[in-house]
Amino acid sequence: MSTSGEKQLLEAILEGQLFIVAEYRASNVCKREFVDKEDGKAKGKVSVRHLIEMSGSRGIDSVTLFQSVPETVTDPDSIKIDWVKGKRYAFPLVSIGREKGKNTSGLLDTNRGVIPL
Repeated sequence: MSTSGEKQLLEAILEGQLFIVAEYRASNVCKREFVDKEDGKAKGKVSVRHLIEMSGSRGIDSVTLFQSVPETVTDPDSIKIDWVKGKRYAFPLVSIGREKGKNTSGLLDTNRGVIPL
């Protein structure tokens, strides 16, 4: 871990932010199409999911991070993911849970808060 990353992470944790430290594996950026029930028009929303792996006392466990995207973003290609597969990062979270036997979390709405370690 770099000294600057370590210091930045410690400061953020002491401010009360929630982080998970894990290895980045992959991302899926796509546009989901749906029909709005109110007006009956076809609409779309860009969604982003990241797969990370964390290790602990129970071994290695995968976590799916859901990242919210502003509704003004309509092109999935405009979302850039600069993380490197296999590298460890501290991911800032807004929520954490377990659904249907899988770990899921909500990632802060931008990539800026992710700290490379």
